[in-house]
Formats: sequence, structure tokens, C-alpha cells
Amino acid sequence: MERRWSERRPVEIEVEVYCCGRQPARRLLRARTRDLSFGGAFLLTDDPDLPRYREMLLRFPCRTGPGRQAGDGHCTVRGHAVYHTDEGVAVRFDRIDLEVVRILRDLLREAPRRLSA
Repeated sequence: MERRWSERRPVEIEVEVYCCGRQPARRLLRARTRDLSFGGAFLLTDDPDLPRYREMLLRFPCRTGPGRQAGDGHCTVRGHAVYHTDEGVAVRFDRIDLEVVRILRDLLREAPRRLSA
């Protein structure tokens, strides 16, 4: 049984994954999302460097203002890895500011309604 508060949708965007913590953020890898929701994303990657519950920053291209086109800016969201599969890693978002909520809303609005299981 899934415990989601936000419906996931198939959205493919390229993301850069940075590690967080006490040290300065450093890029770990590039990945693509398989699906996305307000609560998190599934990242397609075969890189095992993302241990469960590791805090990370995801950076992705986005529209950041009125009249701006995709790719004009970048958004970041803080999250942590919650589980791994052979395809990649699921990331739960921890804190999302209002501008990122608006951007996610636009991405999700453009995506197909349901993700088949």
C-alpha cells in the first residue's frame, strides 16, 4: 500500500544530485526523473552512491518567472533517498519553498494523469 499525499505523474527531467551535510555541497551524479510528485521523485540511475536516508539537493531546469521559458533558470529542492531499486532511487522532498511548489504544479499539470503500476 502506497502512502502518498500527492499523486505521482510520469515526468522526465534531467537533474543534478548534490550531497548535503556539513561539508560544502558537491555534485554526486546526473540522473533523470521517471516520475514526480509534490512529495518526491524517482531518479533513474545505476549509481549506488546514494545510501538510504542520505540528505541531498536536486537541481533541475525550470521556468522561474512570468514569460520565462524552460531552461532559463534552475530550481533546487532538498530531500533524502528513501529506497533503491535496480532502476534507481526514490527521493522524498524535505522542504519546498513556494516558488518550487508553483514550478512543480506546472510540471505536474502538463504530465499525464496517472502513472500505471
